[in-house]
Amino acid sequence: MKRLLLCLALAAAVLPAAARDTDGVLSLVLRPNCGAPAIAVPGGAFDVLLREAAPVELVSGTKAWRLETAWGAPREGRQPGRCTLPADIPPGRYGIRAAEAERLDTNPGVVHVLESFPDDYVVAQLGGVPTDGADALLRQARDAGAVFAVVTGSAVAEDTPAAWTRAVRTLAEAPLPIYVVPTALGTPAFARYFGPGGHVFRFGLDAYLAFDTTGAPPADAEAAQLAWIYPARRSVRDARWSIGLTRRYGLGMAMRAQITLFVDDPLDAILADAVPTFEDAPLPTAPWGRTALFASGDVPLQLLRIGPTIQRVAPTADTADDTVE
Repeated sequence: MKRLLLCLALAAAVLPAAARDTDGVLSLVLRPNCGAPAIAVPGGAFDVLLREAAPVELVSGTKAWRLETAWGAPREGRQPGRCTLPADIPPGRYGIRAAEAERLDTNPGVVHVLESFPDDYVVAQLGGVPTDGADALLRQARDAGAVFAVVTGSAVAEDTPAAWTRAVRTLAEAPLPIYVVPTALGTPAFARYFGPGGHVFRFGLDAYLAFDTTGAPPADAEAAQLAWIYPARRSVRDARWSIGLTRRYGLGMAMRAQITLFVDDPLDAILADAVPTFEDAPLPTAPWGRTALFASGDVPLQLLRIGPTIQRVAPTADTADDTVE
């Protein structure tokens, strides 16, 4: 271990430190990042995804904590792993750093360590990453008590490198953790800035499944998406609430995926930018059964309280509607 820590220290001294590449594109560390952060507690664990296995540590100022990492089997040229936090690490916001060969990569402020997970909490659902007024909207979400935010709309107004770089900068400076739902099939650039495909994360008792539903009629990459959804859904069956996060849920979504998510093991809820409508009104549940649908639509910010129930709450009041029990 001493030799490994010495190698990390020497790497930090001689290699150029980089938070992504200069244009905002992800480098060695694919996840966590500012659109797919990690939230954990001391002694807990979180998932990482690197381009290849490398020593991983958390950093805050001049301090660093080396993380024990259990590596899984590489897939598609990427290396998944699970990092365990030291039991004595103080709560706070940390960067994640990894080093290999001639590269030292740091994603700052993307690991959030809490004292404990609350059983009752607020999640902010954003319709997109606004080009103007983002700071005020994100502060509003934080001040309303949101523990994290989910962007179910588009991360960019236009698919250009400059727009993606601006989105990365906005999210990196946000006052709370933000998850951006994947749009890998519809926007190939997404993976370069926020990581490939869907992913699963847990927040205390609950599990969140971020997945892509673009491609109706089916897209070329649908087979890989379907192969991922089934084990991902089954991996969180023990959660109190299983909540899907997606850009758009439509009836044209692949039938096999709908059976997995709404029939065999129905998700409790889906947060999306758009959902199917009937007589111009959003459907409250998926047509297949019990899965509640929460659409951001034209609303820039909506709040959901997750606890014994899942319910919308007014941003300025404690009133609620659309309760899931």
